[in-house]
Amino acid sequence: MLHKSSVIFFWSVLIAAAFSQSRVGEWETYTSHLDVAQSVEVGDTIVSATSGGILLFHKTTGQFEMLNNIDGLITTDVSAIAIDKNGNLWLGGASPVGVVQIYDLKRHESISVFDFDLSEISAITVSDSVAFVAYLQNQDWGILEFIWKDDAYSYRQIFNPSVEQLSTISGVAIRGDSLFAATDLGIFVGNYRDHILNYPQNWSLLPGLTDVVRMQQGGNELLILAGGDIWSYNDSLQLVSNHGTDMLDVVRSSDGTIFAAANNHINRYDSDGNVESQWSSKENIQRVISLSDGNLLLSTVQGLALWNSTDETASWFAPNSPASNVYTALTVLDDGRLVAAGNDGVAILSEDGWYNLVASTKAELFHEFTTDDYSGLVADTVMYRTNRVWSVVERNDRIFYTIQGAQPTVTGSGDTLRGGVMSFDLEDPADFQIYDADNSDLNPHNSDGYLNLRGLFVDGDDNLWISNFGAADNDKKITVFTPDSHWIHIPQTDLSSSNKCDNPTDILVKEDDGIFMVGSNADHNDDGKFFVCEYVITKNVSGEDTVLVDWNSFNSNESSEDNTVWAQVSSETSTAWVLTPLGLRRLTFNSTYTSASQYFYTYFQGVGFGEGSKIVSDNRDNIWLNSTSNGLYVLLANSSAWPDWNGFHPDNSYLLSDEVFAVAFDEERGIAYIATSKGINSLRIPFAEKRTSYSTLRAFPSPYRIPSSRPMVIDGLMDESSLKIFTLSGRLLRTIKSTSGDVSGYQAFWDGRTDSGELVGTGVYLVAAYEQGGESYVTKIAVIRE
Repeated sequence: MLHKSSVIFFWSVLIAAAFSQSRVGEWETYTSHLDVAQSVEVGDTIVSATSGGILLFHKTTGQFEMLNNIDGLITTDVSAIAIDKNGNLWLGGASPVGVVQIYDLKRHESISVFDFDLSEISAITVSDSVAFVAYLQNQDWGILEFIWKDDAYSYRQIFNPSVEQLSTISGVAIRGDSLFAATDLGIFVGNYRDHILNYPQNWSLLPGLTDVVRMQQGGNELLILAGGDIWSYNDSLQLVSNHGTDMLDVVRSSDGTIFAAANNHINRYDSDGNVESQWSSKENIQRVISLSDGNLLLSTVQGLALWNSTDETASWFAPNSPASNVYTALTVLDDGRLVAAGNDGVAILSEDGWYNLVASTKAELFHEFTTDDYSGLVADTVMYRTNRVWSVVERNDRIFYTIQGAQPTVTGSGDTLRGGVMSFDLEDPADFQIYDADNSDLNPHNSDGYLNLRGLFVDGDDNLWISNFGAADNDKKITVFTPDSHWIHIPQTDLSSSNKCDNPTDILVKEDDGIFMVGSNADHNDDGKFFVCEYVITKNVSGEDTVLVDWNSFNSNESSEDNTVWAQVSSETSTAWVLTPLGLRRLTFNSTYTSASQYFYTYFQGVGFGEGSKIVSDNRDNIWLNSTSNGLYVLLANSSAWPDWNGFHPDNSYLLSDEVFAVAFDEERGIAYIATSKGINSLRIPFAEKRTSYSTLRAFPSPYRIPSSRPMVIDGLMDESSLKIFTLSGRLLRTIKSTSGDVSGYQAFWDGRTDSGELVGTGVYLVAAYEQGGESYVTKIAVIRE
């Protein structure tokens, strides 16, 4: 169980970190707000906790607002929500980040954050003077108490309702001085004012209730779903209906009618507890509440439904957003549109908003229901079996992406449903094709047609190169799909049996050298290699496309038995960067690519780079690495790290999660898109183009008031600039070198202190910026010390 001393420690540490941390870069966040866990009514606004943050739906206008970490949310995956007497939101984080946050809804800013290292928050209830939060920590359930004191809520203690191990606490409610906790063992009741509820013996159980699914409060009444029955509790328990089997939530409307929601339908009950009518839902229902106008609001996995309890009709509302928060492959088109592909399909971000092509095993082959109105959800449905996506590329106005493992299944109509290489026309998504083991030359892993595909690459001749990780035939591990729809396999006949490219992970083609490079995974044969192959695509005497290839293999880590290469990029001539489980390695080849020398240093050694980690390079030859467990890292072309060797994480940036799956660049606008397990970030790259002068140099804020938790920013620097800060009389106060963590691309940061750590006084100072080539610039800055 969580101890009070550790709670106070975690809370104080988090508060200090959250409000003193300066976040590097200019960020945006794109999350899916479709999966609604719970909602509350605040005046004319529906406020919903979703897996992408907070969703605001204004009923009179039908408009949405979406809040995420850019707006001050400490976590965007919110599982529980309540509102206190001040109109502030109480938010609880979903697993595995069970934080508690008090949020100012009017000002869109955080008030307090309580991080007790919890696994999950399941329920919150708030009165005028006290709040209770049900939590899971590892395998232990408990309740946190917060009290209103000195015009703020503060943590007080932990309550433990049961001596037996609880499987869940699904709800908490306050009636007078009594606290009710709904659990799998029943409803526990304790007087929190007169008794110390840290001890289970000070709680009692309401008789006759087990397996409590939901407890919802309306005034003094508690409605309870337990053991397939619906109960009402005021001062005593009363059975309302024994027709509550499979129900997930229950509510009483303003006219006294009982409604209960199952996964896919709503029941209306008559005064005798019988089901009077039933309405089917097109989306899975998670929670239901009664609104002030007498109607019901359904929180579903695909948005909100306002259900008219009189005529039993529903109006559906969903915001324009990506259909999912998890995309594992990204690419940016020449026109700036972002394409994200993942387990749930493809999402495309344009100036209009998000368009979704959703994968389904239930819909017809292609179901179109899009409109030109991007104020709400825009999505089409296509039928195929999906799994994790490894790569996505564009070729001749078509999108191609690979499914990393798809086992074929058969639909009710007898058709085979599976993945492979997916392709669709950007302007006509109904033109959707699946290249699988039946209708292409892709070699399956087994006789059932199981496909496991990884890297894609489009070369200068528009050939699509495919690394077929799971191919049963070694001579079909690398396949080329030509623009005229011919299939070419790259043979491995000149490789020894112990040196085959058994498990290709990533592939790239060096356009000017007639070379392709392949990374390989050592998991299955303990012999992962890096392959560099010279090739020529030609036609044989029959006019068929064929390929001549000369294979060469190399170790990616000479001192290690694990030579797995997850991903690769080629920067300058004869140089390759390979991402391995041990870190980033640089290999330099001779002119014929028959031998390679390794740079002695392994970059980012010790970071967890596992399967799915990738590397990409931007147009300045900076290398971006994503770890599927440990964040985002950038190695600049000058071999320094940005912002430093610790990389980007949620605690030092607006990165949504340490689980990062892909990075892609909009080179025209200087933006990096980053796919994580909690959504997509964009980051404006502060070194996207080479700066040739200091003509745009400026400092802000001006005047700079100190002490401050945020540094002054000196923007508009040339590459590899250093700075010196002087008094007007010429006395040197501070030196900021280009190699320090206080310089990031076009920007440098100053905290108002001298080299010795002392704050400067109020006055005007000189900032001199200079770079290695001799260019320099001096500007004035104003400081006010308060």
